[in-house]
Amino acid sequence: MNLPLEYFIARFEENFTVFKGIFNDLNPGLYNWKQSDDKWSLLEIICHLVDEEREDFRRRLQFVVNNEAGQPPGINPVQWVIERSYSTQDYESKIKEFINERQASLEFLETIDPATLDNFYEHPSLGKLNGHHFLNNWLAHDYLHIKQATRLKYDLLSARGGVGLAYAGTWK
Repeated sequence: MNLPLEYFIARFEENFTVFKGIFNDLNPGLYNWKQSDDKWSLLEIICHLVDEEREDFRRRLQFVVNNEAGQPPGINPVQWVIERSYSTQDYESKIKEFINERQASLEFLETIDPATLDNFYEHPSLGKLNGHHFLNNWLAHDYLHIKQATRLKYDLLSARGGVGLAYAGTWK
């Protein structure tokens, strides 16, 4: 049994509000901070979210529901961090870009005929991928990056707040 399309639209709208809150009103010392070189900054996370919104999840869902032939365009989100110089991008511009892309996604989701979510294409290694697959994974991707950004802000507070955080409870 698949969750209805309306469920996903409502969750994406909720997450839109959460993302705007997480990324709002930060100075460069905050949005460029990372705990270590192998971790992402908030700037890198928002750049990733813009690219994923536009080139991965929405594009692949469009591909499936429109029953396009062949394979969707290839992606390499991990490499994009370097290739697209995420760490040098303008933070405020990326926030605006994400807002525009998420709004476009929400508008697109409203146009989908739920019956087309059963359409699929055959991925070379993952098998049949349908619209339900992409909706679920897109939403899970939102949650992963909400968790990542929240953890980063917690780590920043822990590193720069000047007091211990044990009273708040432990992060597990």
